Amino acid sequence: MSLYAGMTVNERLVIAGLIAAWDEAVISGDRVRMIEILMSTELSDKQAAETTDAVLASPEKYGFPT
Repeated sequence: MSLYAGMTVNERLVIAGLIAAWDEAVISGDRVRMIEILMSTELSDKQAAETTDAVLASPEKYGFPT
């Protein structure tokens, strides 16, 4: 069973110690880095890309400045 099974994306990022790196990547709009970070928490490439694109499309919805 996966270490991250049943966790939200934010929970995965916190447990992996990647929340600060994620925040930096989002703020800088670094799509490639965002996907890399998410994939390191066992999201598939498709899940990581979809999540990244959703955050970049509406950063304010996820608590980031626009």
